[in-house]
Amino acid sequence: MKVYITYVDGNEPSENQASLSLESFLDCGWNAELNKGITPPTLNKADFPFKDMAGGRLQSFIFSEPRKYPIKVSCLYNNLHFAKRVVDANESMIFAEHDVICKTEYKPFQ
Repeated sequence: MKVYITYVDGNEPSENQASLSLESFLDCGWNAELNKGITPPTLNKADFPFKDMAGGRLQSFIFSEPRKYPIKVSCLYNNLHFAKRVVDANESMIFAEHDVICKTEYKPFQ
C-alpha cells in the first residue's frame, strides 16, 4: 500500500524524523515516499476555495489563537490534497506524519 509521509521542508528536525519514518516503512516492505507538507508560506487557498465553516473549529483559531490559524489551515490543506490524491488514484493510501514509525509489514485484507 502507498504511504505518503508528510514533513516540513527546511525544518531540520522534521526532515530528520521523516527520514527515519521513511526508512521504517521501507524496511517493513511498504511503498512509501516523502511528501513536502504545505506550510503557511506555501499555502495556496485557491486550491480549495471554500470558506471556513461559520462557528467551526478552524474559524475559532482566528479569535482564540490567531498565530496558529495559518498553521491549522496548512494542516487542513495537506489533508485535502491527500484526499484528492486518493480519490484520483481510486486506491487506498496512508497519510503519515513525519513522526510515524512503522513496526510491521503491510497485511492486505478484504
